[in-house]
Amino acid sequence: MSVIHDSVKESYPNKRERISWHTGIQFKPDVIPEFQPAQGGADGYLLSSLDGRQIVQARLDGYTFNRLKPYNRWETFRDEAKRIWRAYANVANPRKVIRLALRYTNRIEIPLPMRDFKDYILTVPEIAPGVPQGLESSCFA
Repeated sequence: MSVIHDSVKESYPNKRERISWHTGIQFKPDVIPEFQPAQGGADGYLLSSLDGRQIVQARLDGYTFNRLKPYNRWETFRDEAKRIWRAYANVANPRKVIRLALRYTNRIEIPLPMRDFKDYILTVPEIAPGVPQGLESSCFA
């Protein structure tokens, strides 16, 4: 996986090893919980642009491209993701792609304290009766 960095290091000069660990506990009725031993270790690299706003995860089990704000146009994101995918695919030589996904988060920054959501958003989430109706700033961190 380190070879991929050589092909993209002009755009993504920062490289950190990605480490993944997992373990588990299995609970069964009337039996002492069974602990599964921890497994894992280095499984790829995180490559980032100088400004840290674009991050590539080149892993043994896949590839992820992230863009942090400020955002540009969809075509800019798509073209860069495809360019880096080609570099990854040349090194990893995947036999097949089993998942392709796009995930995005919309974040609406509202100044606090806030009197009412309706001052900013016309359709607001309805809070169930019995649930505290107030909002705290920690909800928006």
